Amino acid sequence: MVTSAIIMTDCSWDELESENRLALVRSESIPESLSRNYRPFFLNFEVGSTDGFKKICKKIDGDENSITVQGVIMVGRFPRPFTKEYTVGESFTIAQINPDHEGDDTDPISPVVTDIFLVKNEKDEVRLAKKFKEYLEEWCATNLPWTQPLSSTE
Repeated sequence: MVTSAIIMTDCSWDELESENRLALVRSESIPESLSRNYRPFFLNFEVGSTDGFKKICKKIDGDENSITVQGVIMVGRFPRPFTKEYTVGESFTIAQINPDHEGDDTDPISPVVTDIFLVKNEKDEVRLAKKFKEYLEEWCATNLPWTQPLSSTE
């Protein structure tokens, strides 16, 4: 049984505090001058936990190629069931993951799922932490090649 899943995408995000919104862009299009402002955009589902979009994950089924997440979205005090499938190579819209999304649903930025990491037991948690760290290091080297690790003085 899968207890948690991390879904990596081909996008990065930055929080635009002055506009109180998130900027979502393709990682490959980030100019060098702005690279330190952006972070990889990914989704994290953990059975029994609530995410930042008021979704409570109840069940995760699937493998590293495709998963189905089931749960409820809290609308006020009322739970509304949801089921969403994520498949490597397919895209999704922000409106599909954020019920409070007020943006234009025709936004050309629809993140594409690039990898799915699954946790089924405690051993997987340690393996995932190492794999995720390696993934992020490789992601930065590939998508933001001009970035350098922060030194201890920064």
